[in-house]
Amino acid sequence: MKRFFSIALLTAVCGFTTAQGVYDRFYEALQEDDSAAMATTIGEIRASGDQSAERYVAEYNFYFSRALLFSGMTSSTVYPDESEHVVGDIMTLSDSTGEVAGYMYFIENWDEGIADSGLAIINKGLSLYPERLDMHYGKIHLLRKLRWWNAFADAIHATLDYAEKHRKTMVFPDGGAPIDTILIEGILDYESSLFEAIQNSPDSLTFVTHLDLLRGISEHMLHIFPTDAYSMNIMAVTYQLVEDRQNSLKWLLSAEKVAPKDAIVLSNIADTYHILGDTKNERKYLEKIIKIDDGEFAERAKNYLKGLDEKQ
Repeated sequence: MKRFFSIALLTAVCGFTTAQGVYDRFYEALQEDDSAAMATTIGEIRASGDQSAERYVAEYNFYFSRALLFSGMTSSTVYPDESEHVVGDIMTLSDSTGEVAGYMYFIENWDEGIADSGLAIINKGLSLYPERLDMHYGKIHLLRKLRWWNAFADAIHATLDYAEKHRKTMVFPDGGAPIDTILIEGILDYESSLFEAIQNSPDSLTFVTHLDLLRGISEHMLHIFPTDAYSMNIMAVTYQLVEDRQNSLKWLLSAEKVAPKDAIVLSNIADTYHILGDTKNERKYLEKIIKIDDGEFAERAKNYLKGLDEKQ
């Protein structure tokens, strides 16, 4: 079972066939990061009076590209907080004595005013073309970049509310997969970002707030897709984060019924039994992992099983 579904800039995801002429020139300028050419072509698109979905996607991408002020590596002597928009892992730097000397990480700086203009455009587009899942995802993607987690969760719920009633008519141009698959895997990717935010929460209040957002999204997904093992696994993780092992285990065992050969689910079950001190069941699930997986999960399970044998 694939864990994450990458969602990048809207044009890179949907890959729709644009109208000839001005749209082609706009996307060429976008790919070349030619701000002047982008502004010129967007002016032409606006002047044309075109009200197609592609017009709103193009305008959104224009604002998205302008809103990103800086992206690159930086360093600090203090651990970065969420306001710095860290992307990816944070590398700890040590001095000659082995003490922590600082941190190195990749950051993105965003112009929130320009980003707001992009959100306004995509909202207008969605009011006219609510069936365009790529536009919903474009909005969610930008809110994720801005770390506006409450608005991010609200946008996901709005997408799921629409999908619950209109999945059969939703479209994701050139998505290459059924809408249900794109919904399930796309939302999983967004949930993973919120999970990372929870892990990096600067205080207990923010931790609880983010946790509630994540659980709410998973509950909404399970309302629409009651046999979605991904969401069951996420629900289990939300309980693990507050050390509620029994509720976590309940969700993991439900996920196993749906996806009995999923190494991630089985590994989480084994880890939970380990924490609970249930060696018998821990061993049982480690052996299951070894039977169905020939990669890193199996190697990890073999090492843990070896440790259990050495204790006996």
